Amino acid sequence: MRIRSFLATAALGSTLAVGIAMPAQATETAAPAPVKVVQSQADPAAVSGWYLYDTYFWLSDCRDEGRAGVRNGWWRSYDCKNGSANPFDDYELWVLS
Repeated sequence: MRIRSFLATAALGSTLAVGIAMPAQATETAAPAPVKVVQSQADPAAVSGWYLYDTYFWLSDCRDEGRAGVRNGWWRSYDCKNGSANPFDDYELWVLS
């Protein structure tokens, strides 16, 4: 009886060892899939180098921060756009790096 349980345990152990080792070998030989890079045309601001820096309640604060960035060399140009459906309540600072 002990021999039968020993053989069953040995068979189960070797099956598990082979099952665990096989996936590791398969992943080592598999080449990575090529990645296709597609540049989005949905946001022309992002494609052209413009990005949203911050939002401001007052237009004067947005312009001051934009001028300071140009003066310090953080970006080349800036634009303050109305960022809300309600006029004169939210301004987005877009910068060109």
